[in-house]
Amino acid sequence: MKRENQTAVGYFRVSSEEQLQGYSIAAQKRAFYAYCRQHGYQVAGEYLDEGRSAKSDKVEARPAFAQMLDDLVLGEFDLIVVHKMDRFSRSMRVAVQAFERLGRANVGLVSVSEPNIDYGTPQGKLMMHMLWTLAQFYSDNLSQEVKKGLSERRAQGLANGSLPFGYRKGDDGLVVVDDEVLENGRTRVYAVRLMFRLAGRGHSCAFIADTLNALGFRTSSWRGVNEFGKSTVNAMLVSRFYLGELPDGDYRPGVSRRGHYTLGHRGLHPAIISQRAWKFARLALQRNRKSGGSLGISITQLSGVRVRGNYFQKVGYRIVDEEEGIDVEVTC
Repeated sequence: MKRENQTAVGYFRVSSEEQLQGYSIAAQKRAFYAYCRQHGYQVAGEYLDEGRSAKSDKVEARPAFAQMLDDLVLGEFDLIVVHKMDRFSRSMRVAVQAFERLGRANVGLVSVSEPNIDYGTPQGKLMMHMLWTLAQFYSDNLSQEVKKGLSERRAQGLANGSLPFGYRKGDDGLVVVDDEVLENGRTRVYAVRLMFRLAGRGHSCAFIADTLNALGFRTSSWRGVNEFGKSTVNAMLVSRFYLGELPDGDYRPGVSRRGHYTLGHRGLHPAIISQRAWKFARLALQRNRKSGGSLGISITQLSGVRVRGNYFQKVGYRIVDEEEGIDVEVTC
């Protein structure tokens, strides 16, 4: 059947293992151009992933494949042609995601070696939309089940997601205080308690962050290992997780990804900070914001420190705190 004035792109892929087994990009291209001539398609372009596996659940693992899906919104082609469907994807998750985007863009998909699989015809596109609808139902239903699971864990006092600084999972899977001694000779739980004590004395979040960094502490998350910043310190100082509580799981827009702590869910994890210390730190932070800087700072100035009003514009200083066992120099 001739399909005049319709445009097609070819997607070609071969993994490193398949290259060794004699699979050929050139053969896939020959089949693509022969198919377009036979069916009257105008060739609009090629996308090639060489040495890439289609088993990964991550679309970005195949740059050309990801670019092809991004180009769907441009409306520059009507059909994607592959040599076999396993060239397109061997991951159900990626296939479902790709079918959704193909359906939205009204772009078809056809396999040269499997003539019964043709999503380029009106009937094929209808089938694609039906598959996308089923996939959307599956995704929505899975989301509800996940939320139910998270709510049940929270009801049992178990934490969901990544753990705040100062906690870790114990051998039994429960959350425990992270009392492992680091290279600086101190523990992360020490850093948390120090943070709240410094905040309670009136020190700013920036000052506390500089102190923790100077003592050799670092944050650790999916973003990697990084120095403390004032926003990180502020978020930790207002978290009631350190009181042994769990967030309520309110994930509406505008609410933090952990939710609020409005319902006072008691967790099974131990508290690191007392109610008194937590409230005292919060009050000191509020006073800090009103005064415009740190209150009651007792530090030794180094050369280059500039004093403006009632707070230091820090260029360099030395922190000596015999009670906390601190004697470090900080430069900013």
